Amino acid sequence: MDTFAVITTESNELLAERTRHDRMPVMIRRQDYQRWLEPGSDAQPPIDLIRPFDSDRMKAWRVDRRINNVKINEHTLCESLGADDPGPEQKQRKFKGDESG
Repeated sequence: MDTFAVITTESNELLAERTRHDRMPVMIRRQDYQRWLEPGSDAQPPIDLIRPFDSDRMKAWRVDRRINNVKINEHTLCESLGADDPGPEQKQRKFKGDESG
């Protein structure tokens, strides 16, 4: 059986500020791939590689909330939304309770 796990660590400054999440996926730097994947020694376990990724090496932007729906697989969901654009899902929610139509 093929399986995987997402290992998390505390958020870096960028994610904490932009998303208010306190956790983020661990991202292993390229130079640490071999050490992470190969059996290590008890003298140097790879536990030190489980740390937040550097904020200054990341970018963040708002995307459509529909990205959270696994049934929707559109490449446009990753495109940046303008700061004032609520996105299609939020627009729909806005009108659900609006009787004026």
